[in-house]
Amino acid sequence: MEFVTAVYRHAVTWAIRYRWFTVGAAVLAFATSMFLGFSGLIGSEFLPHLDEGAIWVRGTLAPSTGPTEGAQIIDRAREVLCSFPEVPQVVTQLGRPDDGTDTTGFFNTEYFVDLLPKEEWRPVFHQDKDRLIAAMDRELEKIPGVSWGFSQPISDNLEEGVSGVKGELAVKVYGDNLRTLEDKADEIVDVMRNIRGVEDLGVFRVLGQPNLEFTLDRDQAARYGINVSDVQDAIQTAVGGNALTQVLIGEQRYVAVKFSVRERDLGSTVREAIQRVGTAVKLPTGYTIDWVGEYESQQRAQRRLAIVIPLTLLFIYVILHTMFSSMKWAFLILTNVAMVPIGGLTARLLTHTYFSVSSGVGLLALFGVSVQTGVIMVEYINQLRARGYSVEGAAVEGAVLRLRPIIMTMLVATLGLLPAATSHGIGSDSQRPFAIVIVGGLSSGLILSIFLLPTLYAWFARGGGRLPQAETEEPV
Repeated sequence: MEFVTAVYRHAVTWAIRYRWFTVGAAVLAFATSMFLGFSGLIGSEFLPHLDEGAIWVRGTLAPSTGPTEGAQIIDRAREVLCSFPEVPQVVTQLGRPDDGTDTTGFFNTEYFVDLLPKEEWRPVFHQDKDRLIAAMDRELEKIPGVSWGFSQPISDNLEEGVSGVKGELAVKVYGDNLRTLEDKADEIVDVMRNIRGVEDLGVFRVLGQPNLEFTLDRDQAARYGINVSDVQDAIQTAVGGNALTQVLIGEQRYVAVKFSVRERDLGSTVREAIQRVGTAVKLPTGYTIDWVGEYESQQRAQRRLAIVIPLTLLFIYVILHTMFSSMKWAFLILTNVAMVPIGGLTARLLTHTYFSVSSGVGLLALFGVSVQTGVIMVEYINQLRARGYSVEGAAVEGAVLRLRPIIMTMLVATLGLLPAATSHGIGSDSQRPFAIVIVGGLSSGLILSIFLLPTLYAWFARGGGRLPQAETEEPV
């Protein structure tokens, strides 16, 4: 440690002496972090996708498909899926479930595809589920007349609950004419088909649904004292379900286009789709488009983070100002906070990890650690100046004497989260982005803070600034 301290003393003295170079490097690092954060070079998503160890496949047939044809399609699809050595078993479902909770028809086929551990997969897939799904999709597309979609068992239910559509993401076209709605939906599909990353495209058809005609024997109903309306309600509930409540938005109806995003981040893919669809698809008066699903949740979360992060910084500034009774020292420590994102964003870029809500929470955690290290150094430098040290002498000596506690503070958090940042097992998908931001941010924050803070202190102080009373004992 003595060797490290001696080298650091020489380096921090050089950094203070050539302060323009030190501050210039910090400004360059800050500009780089802004570029990485807003250029779109690092992709974005709502939340990391948790690997459930299985795949949920949905095949949508023509609305008029009956049970016989649906069963034949299911058998063929099951044979295709079971032909993959990575799949030990496939469980299928045709039409609606037995409990009647989903009012779909025989055109809807669903498959639970169990998977072996990734270590037992063939090398061609490199333990990448997206590559396995792409291979399955190529084989299933050989079955004519079916629109395929891929998700996961739990995720599928959540996605349907968020978007109201059986798909990961959806575009809803609202209007009053069903024929026009389906025509516009087909135009949207034609545009989105050429966008990189868009998969599982399909239109949920409203027209062409099969009809069942029931002729009631009114004489028999009257004989048993049964109202015709009661019989009609019972038939409707048994065949297609009955709505408990109804919400009317004028006279609007909608047709949905479902799609998924693979091999590309969610944010840039949907933004490109919105731009292209808005340019190529012209809607009649009174018709609107709504992008729903995970993208809608992501935009809502980003709007909240845009409020939470500035408020957090403002709250930190108020606490620092109250602690030091000086705007100068509070602002100085906040410059240390501004240097934190460069490491976290660079780590995300190098690990090909998208920015998500989890990453945003990681950045907020980094703010706290960086403030702590700033307070440790600035407080002690002020104490040395109160004892009679010069500005530059106090900056160098304070930085050297507080190097060890700052390193220990950084290493405890970094080494504690390093296993989570490098883990790739089932369940690690949700914690890895959070850990990567903190480990990367602390690593760069340590290097920048131990040189930038003393340099800026020597620059800002200029012989002034509010100082504490000198302590009678030498701090340890």
